[in-house]
This record gives sequence, structure tokens and C-alpha cells, in this order.
Amino acid sequence: ERTPVTSTSTTPSTTASRRALVTLDLDRTLIYSAHAIAEGAGPGKDADAALSAAQCVEMYQGRPQSFMSTMSMTLLGDLHAASDVVPTTTRTIEQYRRIRLPIGVPRFAITSNGGNILVEGHPDPEWSRRVASLLDRLAVGGDEGFARLAQDLRDRLQRVAHLVLRV
Repeated sequence: ERTPVTSTSTTPSTTASRRALVTLDLDRTLIYSAHAIAEGAGPGKDADAALSAAQCVEMYQGRPQSFMSTMSMTLLGDLHAASDVVPTTTRTIEQYRRIRLPIGVPRFAITSNGGNILVEGHPDPEWSRRVASLLDRLAVGGDEGFARLAQDLRDRLQRVAHLVLRV
């Protein structure tokens, strides 16, 4: 049995258990399209049975778009109970918001390949300013630009983790 790690902060507020931040990729890791489910069923398998066993978590233009297995939903709930789950995706904010995860709106999410950080479902204005400023300053090739964005994202996640650990 694990003992929770408690904050050593001397802040007058009560000490709280530290919660890990767990980034979790969405597409083809946690959620799947009907096509991906059929593809994963393999030859000779009943793709319809695999799809009917999955739960719809995204609607697009009135049709089911993305699905999760019941087991994934249960495990995600367990993970969420023990940590701050941070959905991470290449999707735009609009595309991400169509997804209805069984954990509700997470405290943090990363969309657009790190171009946006959402805090309780809303873009983080500080991060948005940093990305815009970085893009304005870039007079370099794409690889260096992505390297700078990646470093800024790592720095921001460390700051967010520090804030979470103080809560």
C-alpha cells in the first residue's frame, strides 16, 4: 500500500496530497473511430460486434465519430481518481471540445500539438500569448520553431505541476 506524498509547503493553507499529472494521448490511444475499430478487429473478426461494445464519446454532424471501450472508460476513471489526467491531442480546440470523456472537463488539456493549453476547458491566456510571441519572433526554419515550442511547453508544464503540487 502506498502512502500519499504530502506537500512540504509552509503555506498557511492545509497540506494536500500531491497528484501526478498524467498526459494521455487521445486518438488511436484512448479513443477510436469506427474505421480504426474495424481495422483493429482484424481479418475474420466481427467489427460490428467490436463497435457495438464501444461507447460513443464524440458526435460530429449528428453522427457518432469516436468511441472508447468500456474497459478504457473504467481505467480512465480510476486514473482520474488518482491523478490529474491531461488529455493531449493534435486536435484543434473545437475538435477536442466535441469529445465527452467520462471524467468530465479535465483541469488541464493540451491541444493543437501543444499550441493550446486549456485550463478547465478554456485557453490559458498566458500560454496563448507566449505561443503568439514565439511565432512572431520566429525567423527560423520549422524544426527550430518546433524545438522552441517544445521547450516552452515543457517549461509551462513544470510551472503547472508546481502549482498543482502546492494545492
